[in-house]
Amino acid sequence: MKNNIQWFLSFRRAISVFVLALLGLLITGAEGGCGAAVEAAAEEVPDFRGTYQINHDDAVTVTLVLGGAEYIEEGIQGQIIDVGGVEIDMDEVCGFDGVHCPSEVYWSEMGLDQPYFDREEGKNPWLVKVLNLSTYADQLEVGGLVNRQGDLTLLLGLMTTDAPPCGPLGASVSTADFVLDLDGEPTGKIVNGRIKISYAGGCLFPNDDAMAGATVSFQTEFTGQRIGPLSIPDYLDELPTFDENGEPI
Repeated sequence: MKNNIQWFLSFRRAISVFVLALLGLLITGAEGGCGAAVEAAAEEVPDFRGTYQINHDDAVTVTLVLGGAEYIEEGIQGQIIDVGGVEIDMDEVCGFDGVHCPSEVYWSEMGLDQPYFDREEGKNPWLVKVLNLSTYADQLEVGGLVNRQGDLTLLLGLMTTDAPPCGPLGASVSTADFVLDLDGEPTGKIVNGRIKISYAGGCLFPNDDAMAGATVSFQTEFTGQRIGPLSIPDYLDELPTFDENGEPI
């Protein structure tokens, strides 16, 4: 039953990404009735912008896909976890250039922006960018989508700068739900947060030929609470990660 629920949630997220990306394109390209309908739908998307405090779960789920087989083990970040006979030292792996454990994707505070929320024409509140409010962050911002129900999907594999040799794969995503009140307005709470980061096995184990075609994924959970309005530091680029057509910059 648990696997069925997980499959359904994954399917819902995949459909959300497709539909919301399509709507982002329609907003700038559609005319007449279709465009008007999308503009009306845009008015229903709440304002989620703000600064959020993030709390991570210490537990991490490691998934190894090797030779057509999938191995899954749970552990604590900082442990050595045996997954399908492969020992993964979390501290060592997360110290590689461009490799980050899930809890390193979001620091203790993050800023969430909807760059096209206030546009009079071509309003596109579905597009979001999340900013790590830390000068030590390797990936300062990531882009994604949110819908009027508060379902948030961030594409962690799309970096705003050139990816390092072991950068996250395109399958790396973060999902979460904003809690809404009875009137459909944000309460400031983030629940059901999940961060999944995938890396090529050859990057993590460059001296092991057997890992050349493997993928290794790390997943952990988080919650969040809005602690104030959005304030973007001067050292962060204020251009959105995605343009108004939903295309990564």
